[in-house]
Amino acid sequence: MGGVVTSEIMWSNLAQKFANQNDFPIFDVSSYEYSVQLLCFALRPDEAMTRMNEMQILLGKAGMHDITEARCLSLVAIGRAYLLLGKIKKTNNILKEALNLITQSMSTAQGRNSHHPNSTQLKATTTGGKVLIYYIFM
Repeated sequence: MGGVVTSEIMWSNLAQKFANQNDFPIFDVSSYEYSVQLLCFALRPDEAMTRMNEMQILLGKAGMHDITEARCLSLVAIGRAYLLLGKIKKTNNILKEALNLITQSMSTAQGRNSHHPNSTQLKATTTGGKVLIYYIFM
C-alpha cells in the first residue's frame, strides 16, 4: 500500500468506488489491521480507532464476528501511538481494553478446550514489549 498518505488516498478511493456494496465489506481483516498500523505509525491514533471500529462493524455485518486477534493487535498499536504522543490516560484505557479482550478470549478458549475429552490445559505466554508497555503504566 505504501506510506500512510498514499494508503489513505487508496482507502478512500476504493471505499467510494465500492460504496454501493452495503452488506459486503470492501476490505478484509488484514487490510484493516495494516491500515490501523500505518495510521498509528503516523501518530494518528484517533483515526486508527475509527478505522478499527469500522472494521468491527462492517466485518461483523458480513458474519466475521471473531476478529479478536485483529482488534487486540490494533489496540496495542493505538496504545503505543497514544504513549508516544504522551497521552498516558488514553494509553492505559486502550491497553486495558486489549488485556480484557485477551482475558475473555483465553477464558473462551479454555472453556472450549475443557469440554474435549483429550484436552490439555491451555498455556499462554507473552514475550516482547507489547504487554510490557501496559504494565509500566499500571
